Amino acid sequence: MRRSLFFCAALLGAGACGRSAAGPPPPPPPGTHVGYYVTTAGTSGGDGSNANPWSLSYALSGGGGQVNPGDTIWVRAGTYTGIFTSSLTGTVAAPIIVRAYPGERVVLSGTDASNTFKIDGSYTWYWGLEVQVGTTGRTSVRNDAVYVRNASHVKLIHLVVHDGGSGIYTEPTSTDVEIYGCIIYNNGYQSGVGDRGHGHGIYIKNDTGTKLVRDNVLFNQFGFGLHEYSNLGSGSLVGITFKRNVAFNNGALAIAGTSEAGNLLVGGEEPVSGGVVDSNLTYYSSSVTGMVANFKLGFSTTQNAGVLARNNLAVGGEPVFEMRLWATATVSANTWLGSAVLVNVVDTSDGGYTWGSNTNWRDPAANAWRFANGSASTFANFRTASGLAATDTAIAGTPAATQLFVRPSVYQPGLGFVVVYNWGGQASAAANVAGILTNGDQYEVRSVQNLFGSALASGTYGGGTITIPLGAVTPPTPIGMASSPAPVTGPAFDVFVVTRVTP
Repeated sequence: MRRSLFFCAALLGAGACGRSAAGPPPPPPPGTHVGYYVTTAGTSGGDGSNANPWSLSYALSGGGGQVNPGDTIWVRAGTYTGIFTSSLTGTVAAPIIVRAYPGERVVLSGTDASNTFKIDGSYTWYWGLEVQVGTTGRTSVRNDAVYVRNASHVKLIHLVVHDGGSGIYTEPTSTDVEIYGCIIYNNGYQSGVGDRGHGHGIYIKNDTGTKLVRDNVLFNQFGFGLHEYSNLGSGSLVGITFKRNVAFNNGALAIAGTSEAGNLLVGGEEPVSGGVVDSNLTYYSSSVTGMVANFKLGFSTTQNAGVLARNNLAVGGEPVFEMRLWATATVSANTWLGSAVLVNVVDTSDGGYTWGSNTNWRDPAANAWRFANGSASTFANFRTASGLAATDTAIAGTPAATQLFVRPSVYQPGLGFVVVYNWGGQASAAANVAGILTNGDQYEVRSVQNLFGSALASGTYGGGTITIPLGAVTPPTPIGMASSPAPVTGPAFDVFVVTRVTP
């Protein structure tokens, strides 16, 4: 597949696509990277070389025992249709890496038979693959795109995951799983007006050890973006960290007025313990209606153990932020902004709360704060009734200056996200991307909502800031639908991928 068809080089390898007239240099020639090779025409009879490659299924099963800890499997361009299961097992010192070849788009496209990509085994990294469910039905139960089934000590790095039932689902018995830098959208289904939207970006549980979900971008699901949840008896919610994720307009694909999903949920019918929710960014467009809480910690009547929530920014929804039944909770340095009920604390007792230095962008005289299921009240009355918010501030209006968050990839130099809250109504933003690019790098910039289109900006990096246009970008159309019902976020808000296009 020609490189010019896909933005992917930074997500999937070394360069980027959708190039300008001059165009970036081509990717490294086949065979440059040491490892085994997979193509759409490969077979189990090959030797795994670039000249005689394997099939994807054969490689994921270990290549007849030939794949060892520390090996890399390079997957070449193309669409791999079917159901795929990996049983690869590396070691803590020598993980196996399954990675899209630099500059090439690799799509795993599932069918109605089962979840598209099932992951067993351990100590394996899956990097730069695009995973989807390719069937068109959106009105009945839909298979998940990525299913971490019986795997521990695995990493999902810079995947593009879309149009599944849920994008990524992890079994509670799989431990030490990291989901990093993935772009996840258009997942879920709905049977009709009488039904709610189903299917989430990341649906996660954990029985023992830890799971880490960081630096992902999740938008436009039928259900939640980040969904840490378990039905009673179906798995625990222990030791899960959400850090530096961006979630916007999740639930927006559901039929208007029927959504029960927000951008982030930490809580279910099993108690949460050891929860960390740190430096996440969320957003709802003002045109999204009927949303439940944007940013929700706790669920129904379940009494939870403990959570740390700090440095998060949540914009829009009603309420913007909800706390529900925690034995201990630290809530500090968060920012909440909205035009309706801003904060809802359901607990009747806050003896275990450490709460302070939060910023409330809402008129302090408005009835926009609730405590202990009481009526909405002013900020001063909330402070008195709850005993919280002594060091919080409430400010009418919205910030004056446009805010940018630049987040370089920790795994892949030359790749990062820029998140823009365009409070200032600017036509463009100046983003300092020195943490992503180095002087002399050729680069391209795309909205996460148009990954496969033309670059919004490109050039040669000379240090300091680059200019990113802040126009309206049409959301991606879900498979099986004529168009996306999700609203356009720009120029008020968007997330951009900055990619180095030199190898």
